[in-house]
Amino acid sequence: MGRTCSGGAFLGIFSGMLSGYIPGLHPNTFFSEFDPTYLDREDVLTFASACSAVNVPLSKVESMFLGVPDDQASVAVLIPLQRYTIEGRAEEAARLVALGTLSTGFFAAVALPYIVKIVGPMYVASKPIIPWLVLTILALQTYDNGLRGLAVFSASSAVGYVVLSGPLDVASPLEAMLSGFYAIGPGLSCLMNRTSIPKQRPGKPAISGKELPKCGILAALAGCALGFLPGLGPANVVSVLTRLGVDTTERYLLVTSGIDAADAVSSIVALHALGNPRSGASVFIQRSVGDITYPEVLASVGVYLLVSVLGAWLLIFSTRVLGGVLSGARARVLTGTVVLGLLALMTFHGLGSLGTAIACAGIGIYALRSGVDPSLCTSALALPTALKLLGVG
Repeated sequence: MGRTCSGGAFLGIFSGMLSGYIPGLHPNTFFSEFDPTYLDREDVLTFASACSAVNVPLSKVESMFLGVPDDQASVAVLIPLQRYTIEGRAEEAARLVALGTLSTGFFAAVALPYIVKIVGPMYVASKPIIPWLVLTILALQTYDNGLRGLAVFSASSAVGYVVLSGPLDVASPLEAMLSGFYAIGPGLSCLMNRTSIPKQRPGKPAISGKELPKCGILAALAGCALGFLPGLGPANVVSVLTRLGVDTTERYLLVTSGIDAADAVSSIVALHALGNPRSGASVFIQRSVGDITYPEVLASVGVYLLVSVLGAWLLIFSTRVLGGVLSGARARVLTGTVVLGLLALMTFHGLGSLGTAIACAGIGIYALRSGVDPSLCTSALALPTALKLLGVG
């Protein structure tokens, strides 16, 4: 059994690196298309936990180095990770993400016995208002981004509704939309602006001792709650978090990266307590082995926590290496290669996927150039899901 689990762990780590480093490859898409028949029960649980633990921090690499505006005064929106990169402080941002991921994972694991007890009643009580909560968060985020935000929200929602509910033949709707919004669009924007990434310098974040546990606990609570809100990610709740005191870049990075970790842990718990998978990893587990027991929950969370240390180290190491390699014009060469590769992949999937990716890329470029939070593009997933839960459309 030890050799079996170690095989699942190595495969999970490799797959987490693959899905984390490749732009546009969302973990939900990866898990939906990855269906090996040779994994036994222990392998499946270990693989899914290890893959999520590595993917959560490494998925931030794309945000750091792809779609970075040409300077701080650019009208294009500077998400916190990009702000650190353009200031030459990407490694400092990576360390903040690592701290947020590890601290929140620890708090979520400590609270695990209590989460198991309350997640069922919490889900039953909140189920009728879940779509309204999703719509409220989208409304707050749209309001914070003004009329241009309303334009991005409307266009993204329309594309999402047509792709997910309409007659279009799109082989992988999630992959096509997310690749367009967050990889092809930002990549094309970089190429049009002839963006150059400055050379990065080593650095450690300066945060107080009280800041880390406060942000970790808030992220753990928000991550567990976010798991009930389909179609939304950590960045979508920024409009709520800023109203709760997450008003600095450091706090934002700690909390949003921590929410990812808490969501991964709570999704495993939800599979056991509710029989309801909420993320790609838990969907993969249920599809492969069915429901899981409480001891298996503990084992899976234990694997996640152990491997997340490696994931955090890989993020810091990768940022240090890429910060030196991608400075100057070399970033444009890599960006162009990524964009061409993704367009070729969408073409291989069919004209429906290619058209969807191009339409979403256009919306993503508009969001970047008009100063709108790019995470608002996820209304393409969130709004159709909320309407479906309400029985509309």
